[in-house]
Amino acid sequence: MGKKNILRSGFFNADRVTLLTVTAVFAVMAVLVYTGNVGRQIQNMLTSVACYIVLAVSLNLVVGLLGELSLGHAGFMSVGLFTGCTVAVLLQGKLPAAVCLPLCMVIGGLAAALVGLVVGLPALRLGGDYLAIVTLGCGEIIKNVLTNLNIKGTPLQGALGIDTSSIRRNSKDLLPYAILLVLLTMLVIMNFKRSKHGRAIMAIRDNRIAAEATGVNVVYYKLMVFMLAAFFAGAAGVLYGYSLPVVSLINSKGVAVPAVDEQAATIKATTQLLYAYAEATTAKVSIVTGNAIGQAYVAMGGKSNADVTYAWPSAVISALTPEAAVAVLYQDEVKADKELSVEEARAKYASEYVENVAGCLNAAKQGMVDDVIEPAQTRAMLISALEMLMSKRDSNPPKKHGNLPM
Repeated sequence: MGKKNILRSGFFNADRVTLLTVTAVFAVMAVLVYTGNVGRQIQNMLTSVACYIVLAVSLNLVVGLLGELSLGHAGFMSVGLFTGCTVAVLLQGKLPAAVCLPLCMVIGGLAAALVGLVVGLPALRLGGDYLAIVTLGCGEIIKNVLTNLNIKGTPLQGALGIDTSSIRRNSKDLLPYAILLVLLTMLVIMNFKRSKHGRAIMAIRDNRIAAEATGVNVVYYKLMVFMLAAFFAGAAGVLYGYSLPVVSLINSKGVAVPAVDEQAATIKATTQLLYAYAEATTAKVSIVTGNAIGQAYVAMGGKSNADVTYAWPSAVISALTPEAAVAVLYQDEVKADKELSVEEARAKYASEYVENVAGCLNAAKQGMVDDVIEPAQTRAMLISALEMLMSKRDSNPPKKHGNLPM
């Protein structure tokens, strides 16, 4: 009896214990970070962990407090990230960072809440699996809209056109904002749950018909929860956008030529990818884990686009696939080899082509990759490269608008 009553009342109620525990954990981590007693890997994870905590706690408003299943929460985070980071880029140099980041988090949260209102008005009249399907679809719609948005003469060039290099900050700079966002989210939601609005929402969760019969406005309170959850997801998205580099893992033999009626869409998608890599001035790191053939090496951020490019020992980097190279370069040798069948001869010369021409060591000699690393070293080398590029500040020539292929 005693333990349960202590957690329910007085200073040591369950919510307060949770808040104090989270505060203590973040305080310890902050001391370790700022005294240099924690590794770079942990430092780089802290901002992302804080964002995920905010996302989970805010999603719990909808799933736990309201009792509805929503699968579109990542879409609201995307809206906040795009809106807040666009505003941050426009305000760069006009406001101090201590003012700009919190302001952009509020703006990103409000934009996400507005989208939550638009999505919630029709969607929250549904329930159960139907609501889950609708919110999942809305999340995909938001992603596609943000990816392809391009309003000429404005900074709204879509997610492929936004450049966050000028606002990117390291984990030590972002950690105080991350801690404050987590604690603020927890405080607001804990107090909201104990308010009259929280009790009305729990009444709707327990029995909607009974809640309506007692005068509870079900649609109003559902929208309130949906918008509040979207607001915090959007704010977390802005914070996440301040630490967003470009990391490419390349393993592709290029773009297959599809049917005639699909060629236009394939060309459009490929050129959009090329444009995005070429225009991005944030930190760009590429790792060739397998094949990087032809346009795949360039389009997915090869050495011509990336700041740092690594390759695994199994990497194959070439303008042609080994099979195509044999057909073009070793045709006479294959015909002249009488000891092996045609297929065996092709396989032999393909292996020689990879070893002598398209292998990772030859690519390193030609400057196509910066280093050849073992797969087990990938995490450490990636962290090291991102740390090295943390102070990168690059910009494209001034122009009225981009040339995003649409």
